[in-house]
Amino acid sequence: MGCSPSRSASAILVEPRSTPSINEMKSDEELPADSQKEEFLKELIDDTDFPNEEFLQESMKSGKSEGSSKYSSSSWDSGVYELEDDYSHVITENSDPGKVREVDKEFVPNKNLELILVGKACPARLSARDRDVMEQQAILEVLRDEGLIVRPPSKAVGGIRFELVEAQNALSNQSSSIHKLPPLSIRKKHKEKKSELTHEEIQQKLIQAEERRKKRTEEKLNKIATKDRQEIQTIAEQQAEINRQKLNQKLQTTTESREKYLSEMQEKLKAREEHANKVRERKKMLANGFKYVLPNGTN
Repeated sequence: MGCSPSRSASAILVEPRSTPSINEMKSDEELPADSQKEEFLKELIDDTDFPNEEFLQESMKSGKSEGSSKYSSSSWDSGVYELEDDYSHVITENSDPGKVREVDKEFVPNKNLELILVGKACPARLSARDRDVMEQQAILEVLRDEGLIVRPPSKAVGGIRFELVEAQNALSNQSSSIHKLPPLSIRKKHKEKKSELTHEEIQQKLIQAEERRKKRTEEKLNKIATKDRQEIQTIAEQQAEINRQKLNQKLQTTTESREKYLSEMQEKLKAREEHANKVRERKKMLANGFKYVLPNGTN
């Protein structure tokens, strides 16, 4: 509405006429009378060719808007009072008074008018924790709709632990494992049939209970004994293995030292035998009269 261009009005061109100015009139001390003003306006209108009277009114309005647009934002030039073609039928404070009176006469108030507010409420802003809770509830609702059963078997610290089981499997397992109690009437009859126990029967039951207790105790002791024997046997085997390894290591070191000692003794005997052979050869040579020269050059 305010963005539509203002009406284009053609400018009025007035030819300059030699009229006395106000200063000249003051200097002559003669001001024009009312009759002179009317004659001047008639001459001005006669000299200018206007298309019609409406064009003159529009040009005057546009002239006023040009003068006041600098100071007012709600002038005709700003386009505030101009409506689009789609809203030309709307009655405003600037509409034709005759049209306004016609609308007032034709208006019939609706007494049984019902006003309905249609819309969607804005959701409240939730915290992160509340959003997580709502998401979990939505997931659980979807699982229930898909045929899954949510069963809380036990409570954990800080919440509930759930176990998800399919409906068909859960029903089949329950029917096979859980035995239903007989009706109340049958149970009452069964209780009535039971007679009071005698002293001998009580003693017999006590003896049987004692035997069962002893049997359980013996089984526990046997388990402990077998466990102890197994532990002792394993410990003995481990110790024997350690001793065997130590003995093998000792025998190996002894054998190595013995072999080393024997090799050293053989080398010593060999060196002694060589020295004895040299001494014998020297004695033979001396006995035969040969002059024997030692390796170092002495006799």
